[in-house]
Amino acid sequence: MSFSSFIKGLLIAFAIAILFAIYVLFQLVFDSSPLNDKLLYVASFGCFGLLIGGILVFDKDSKSKGQDHPLARIGLGVTAGLGLAFLWKWPIEAKYFCALIGGGLGYFGLLWAKYIDF
Repeated sequence: MSFSSFIKGLLIAFAIAILFAIYVLFQLVFDSSPLNDKLLYVASFGCFGLLIGGILVFDKDSKSKGQDHPLARIGLGVTAGLGLAFLWKWPIEAKYFCALIGGGLGYFGLLWAKYIDF
């Protein structure tokens, strides 16, 4: 995998994260909850979108026909998990646990993600 295709894959993963966040934002526009709560949900779904985007781009079994790059999936999973933990201001043990879960989900890739119904 060349460096340019790796960067292109990262950009696609971040674009998917932004699309997840925008989708949730449109779902919450007419909700009567406070703006701060809405922004937390939007950012949380952005973290989930980063995890899913990394899996879709860097898993050889995905429809995008990208090259298998488990370290990128693990890195994006850890980033997504830590982002979620920092957003919700969880204690340090929960931050470690989120990083572990995010990295594990990234490592296993489409073995679990193919069962999510969008």
